Amino acid sequence: MKRFIASALTALAVLSSSHSASAYTAGQFRLSGVLGQVGLLGDPGDDGANAIGLGLGAAYQLDENLAFDIRFMGSSHSNIAHRDLSVGAEYYFGDYTNAYPHIQVGMSFLSNELKAQNVSGDAVGIYVGGGLAFELSRKFQIGPELRFVKAFEANRTINGTGITTVADNYSLLLRLQYVLGDD
Repeated sequence: MKRFIASALTALAVLSSSHSASAYTAGQFRLSGVLGQVGLLGDPGDDGANAIGLGLGAAYQLDENLAFDIRFMGSSHSNIAHRDLSVGAEYYFGDYTNAYPHIQVGMSFLSNELKAQNVSGDAVGIYVGGGLAFELSRKFQIGPELRFVKAFEANRTINGTGITTVADNYSLLLRLQYVLGDD
């Protein structure tokens, strides 16, 4: 896990040291909505299956390439209610004719409610992902994102049986962003 964190931070540091043109300017705020596939892995995934997730987010552009991002997302699986509050950084690689590739790293605060066992669990995780934002207009962008969350698992014992209440997950999302200001 330490190697994973060190690699993600090193990649972010190397990328932030290079300069390229970007559609974003320092000080911009962006609001976003996400919709897509959320998959739970491990024990929760056995009961949860995959589900559609919905979420809202906000980002603040620190410079042309680096943004601070916060997002809340939820999904309701067959036997599990999943919630994810994440805080992290996004690095944009520049402007490629109105398409903006980016990577993202950060921390997730996860919560699962297992309906059949009437138990819930909370955990922290680290996420890594990436995406591509296509400019629809000066104010709107849309594009796909893929994210993997490595959770520090939460376990419970019920009637002498140990179960994992929170484990790793992934999401494949479509994100729509609105840029505030920038007139």
